[in-house]
Amino acid sequence: MVDGAARLCRDRDSYPVTASGPQEDACGSTLAECLAVECLMEIVDQPDRRLIRLAGRLADAQVPELLKAYAGAAAVQLHLGDLISVDTVGLEALDGLRRAGAQLVEVPAYIQLKLDSLAAKRAPRGRV
Repeated sequence: MVDGAARLCRDRDSYPVTASGPQEDACGSTLAECLAVECLMEIVDQPDRRLIRLAGRLADAQVPELLKAYAGAAAVQLHLGDLISVDTVGLEALDGLRRAGAQLVEVPAYIQLKLDSLAAKRAPRGRV
């Protein structure tokens, strides 16, 4: 999905973001850069929550944009179904957002295992 020319079906209130920030095309539409996209972030503000969809590889370079997208929203749902990898910094960011109240959905099994491992390390001995 993110290795070629990424295409996204978007509604009016959503905009994809790259590590360098949102990009506008000649028509004024906000589009993510198509060259070497590491992580595609789609943000959709709805009346009751903010949806953040991540696709590709979440790494430390994208974490500031992810935290910026999370900030100021009363309720956040992170869709991770198209996330293919996450580095240590990205994993810690996802864990921190989850502990701060974000709902993680469609989490790939291997990323869920890594998140569970972080939670187990924080838990007192004998408790998970």
